[in-house]
Amino acid sequence: MSTFNAVRNHLALIQNDADRLLKDINRLEEDHEENRTSIGQCDKEFAQAKAAEDKVHAELEKAWKKTDKFKNKQRKLDRRQADIQSEQAAKWGQYKIKSALVHELRILCRESFAFPKNGKRPLPNNSYDQIGPLKKTKACSAPAGLIEDDEEYGAPVEKAISGLRNEICVYGEEEAELKLEIEADSHAVKRDNNIIKAENSGVKTRQTTLLK
Repeated sequence: MSTFNAVRNHLALIQNDADRLLKDINRLEEDHEENRTSIGQCDKEFAQAKAAEDKVHAELEKAWKKTDKFKNKQRKLDRRQADIQSEQAAKWGQYKIKSALVHELRILCRESFAFPKNGKRPLPNNSYDQIGPLKKTKACSAPAGLIEDDEEYGAPVEKAISGLRNEICVYGEEEAELKLEIEADSHAVKRDNNIIKAENSGVKTRQTTLLK
């Protein structure tokens, strides 16, 4: 009888251990399912974070490309401004050369009429004003009323003076147009520069916000 009781008690212990193990197995399965749910949630959150990161990178790349575009536009504006300045310098150089030529021709005209081949002499004070007063024009002043009886000197010089005077008047008009053109181009360049600076500042602010 004692042996039977011992066996029954032993079987009861085994049953208890089996029940406990079964409970542990069930709990482990529940934990495993909970872990699977947590892992799935983590994967979902990671995918969302990755998508957000990719979006930020895409916006940053777009902003960098826009910045490069602004820099290219700025370089084009700088080249345009340099070309305008070079053209301005060239035109001013031509204008000064023409002005100097007309000035020298005026001096030569005065000297030619002061010492003509027909034997006329200059005034006692060596003044060259005996050819008459200067006639004022909007672009230049040239001697008026050249000596008519000296065709050898008067006609060619009168023709040369007239041609160069007209050319200087044209250059005077071109000078005024050039000033207006340069002023307009300068305003356009400044306006474009201000637009680029404002847009570039917005891009930098956006980049700083995205990088935070």
